[in-house]
Formats: sequence, structure tokens, C-alpha cells
Amino acid sequence: MAGASITDLERRFSKERGLKLAAATAVVKTLLDRVAGWIDRQWCLPFSRLYAAGPASLLPTCFGVLAAECCGGLVRMDETERQRIAQAIADCQSKATGLVEPGDLKRADLTSHGPIYLRLQATYFAIHALDALGESLPYPIELGRAFSDKQYLRGWMDGGPWENPWLHSNNIMFALSFLEWQYRREGDLATMDAFDEVLAYLMDRQDPATGLWQPDSGVDMENAVYAAYHFFPYFFWRGVCPPHVDRIIDSTLGIQKRNGLFGPGIGSGACEDLDSVATLVMMSLVTDHRAEEIQASLMRCLRRLLAIQNPDGGFPNLIWEDAHKSVKRRVAQWIVGERWLNRLVGTPVWCYSGWRALHCPLGRSDMWSAWFRPLAIRNIVDRYSEGFSSTLPGSYRRLPGLGWYEPTAIAGALARGPVLRHEGGPPNGVQPRGRGQPVLREGDP
Repeated sequence: MAGASITDLERRFSKERGLKLAAATAVVKTLLDRVAGWIDRQWCLPFSRLYAAGPASLLPTCFGVLAAECCGGLVRMDETERQRIAQAIADCQSKATGLVEPGDLKRADLTSHGPIYLRLQATYFAIHALDALGESLPYPIELGRAFSDKQYLRGWMDGGPWENPWLHSNNIMFALSFLEWQYRREGDLATMDAFDEVLAYLMDRQDPATGLWQPDSGVDMENAVYAAYHFFPYFFWRGVCPPHVDRIIDSTLGIQKRNGLFGPGIGSGACEDLDSVATLVMMSLVTDHRAEEIQASLMRCLRRLLAIQNPDGGFPNLIWEDAHKSVKRRVAQWIVGERWLNRLVGTPVWCYSGWRALHCPLGRSDMWSAWFRPLAIRNIVDRYSEGFSSTLPGSYRRLPGLGWYEPTAIAGALARGPVLRHEGGPPNGVQPRGRGQPVLREGDP
């Protein structure tokens, strides 16, 4: 695999050699430009593919918009293209429920998650992709309105599945974004009260020994680390520093693997790596606890992330070079060759959220990773380079959720500690009926 060199970045962060921001900027800018070029080649307007040979569909389209925002490709689109994409996403929303349909959800194709979960997920990503395009969903999200009832909301969160915190953290993340979206659409302060209710519930349930949200039956450190990141942007965006920051750092550092990544097994995963990187970056802004170890850990991770960029400019989710070559496989490869071996036994695939209709061969560049891996790289470099992002193409998400990063807001939450504000509307200038108006369909009022 053809990855970027980290030499300039190591010099940039080295106290002995001084600051070399220009060199670091050149390395990361080249990386982002290559990813943006790969993203551009996956569009089959108005939709995008998950990988180069895959079909175009809604979820990869949302990932493509958000990846392009992160890497700087979104600004290269003309207004007509942006409108076509936005309209296509909006057209997938159900007027009856407000949920977004990701595609034809055949139960035989769903190996791990149910259809409701995938619709909630599609709605979440549609909210963010449309916001990046300056637009919004046209219809109310009925479940978001139901969440304004605090008793219903608490019962829904209690219902779990807390045996799998990573899975349930996504459900709660969806709820928080639905509430934030509803506030911007309708300006109802009850939705922000419900938003704060979620944060209060999470603080009540947090395990003080690990700083995380553990299964009811015990401790599953990796699962809980991956879950926790889904909550932290909402805490900090709301001006709340989560409790037990030092324990959060200890837990996250403890799951890093020898290759510098954080995912389970030796193949890792773009989601797991970002979850861990973003958590360490955010927590390091509010405490000096193990500061040098955090920086060393993130630099190890950065070295590996830069090395796994594919020759086509994209990034893989699971790392094929690491994951598949057991001793038996290496012997077979030596005897018959990799190309013929793949023909005999096939190339394994991973399925997004266990949905067979959204699969990708291991090691291939994919749209999910085109967003998450550059995002992790930006997080690490920005943490130790003041003003670095202002010199690069692309940006972070302005709304709380995956991809949100505002160092000033994060550091500012430290002074408040784990205290909810209950001051009405949200911070950071996000007001009702934000910059994007709902995309109107023909025949809508």
C-alpha cells in the first residue's frame, strides 16, 4: 500500500527540531486532496457508491457528502450538483414517520441489525449530509417529537440493549441529533430540555471506575470505549464536561494495539479507530492526565493511518494486509500466488451494519473510511498544531455528532464541569431554522 511519509509530521511535533507547520501542512493537504479525488470518482449523480465497483445508494451518498466536507471536495461541486444530491436524499424521507429509507431492507440481508435501526441511522446521516449541503429534511421526525416526553425518553433509553453499549450508544446518538434537529426546525425549548435529560441520564449511568458506559453484566472495555465517543460531542457542544475524564483516558489508552490502531483484532476498523482517537483528543483538552502518553499514543496511531492510504487515494475500513494473512494463507499464497488464491477461496467482504446489500471487499477503499480515516488524521494533527485546520481544505461538522470538533468549546466546558446548564437554547450560534431550509418537493406547500 502506498501511504504518505510521516517524517515531516514527526519533525513538526518534535520539540527538539522546532515547529515545521509548512511541512506538516503539505503532507496532510496532499493526503486530503488524494482522498477528495477518490470521492469524486465514486459519484453516480445524484447518488454515490460505497466502493468503486459497488452500487450507488443512500448511505454511501451521505458518507460521500460528509467525507467531501472533511477533505475539501464539497466546495468543488457546483450548485446544481449539490441541489441534485440534496433533493435525492430528501426524497428518501417518509412523510408519515419522518424516517429516511436507506433502500430495500430485506430481512434475509440483515445479519446483525434490524430495519428500524437502519432507518434511524439513515435519518441521522441524512440530517448531517443535508446540513453540509445547506439544506434540511422536509418533514418532521415523529420519533423526535416523542422524545420530547421525558418519561418516554427515559424508558426508551432504559430499554437498551445495554448488554451492547456500542450498539445502544448509536441509538442514543440518533435521539440526541433528532432533538437538536427538531429544535432548529421548530424552536421548541422542550426539545433542548429533553436533550439535557439524555445527558443527565448518561451521567447517572456512567461507570466511575472506567469512565465509560459498561454492559449491565460486567465490563467490556473495547465495546465501551467505542460507545463513549458517540456521547462526548453532545456533552461538549452543550458546554458540559463529562465526569471521570482521567478514567476515560486510562480506559482508551488501554485498548491500543501493537500496530498503533484501536480496533479489535489486527485488522482494526475506521469506526473503532476514530472513536478512540477523537476521545483521547477531546479529553486531552480538559486535563493534563497522562498528556505525554496520549501524544505518544496518537503519534503511533497517526503513523499507521498515514501508511494505510491505498494507491487509489482512498482508505480501507478493515486492513486486508494485516487481517487475512495467517501462516496457512501465506504458505498457500507462496505456492499458488495471491491472485489465484483469491479466485479459489474468494476475497472476504465486510457488510456495513451487517447489511449484505451494502458490502465491500476487505482492503478496498470505501466511502465510510474516506470520511472517518481523514477525520482521525485531522483530529490528531490539529490537537498539536494550533491553527492547523485553517490552512487545509475541508472542515469539521458544525452540528454535534460524528465529526464535530471545536477545541475552544471543549476546553471551555472544563470550567463548568459536569453540570447541565438548563439555559434554554443551544450554544455556538445554532438557532432554530438553521442555515438550510427544508428541501421542498413538487406539490409541497
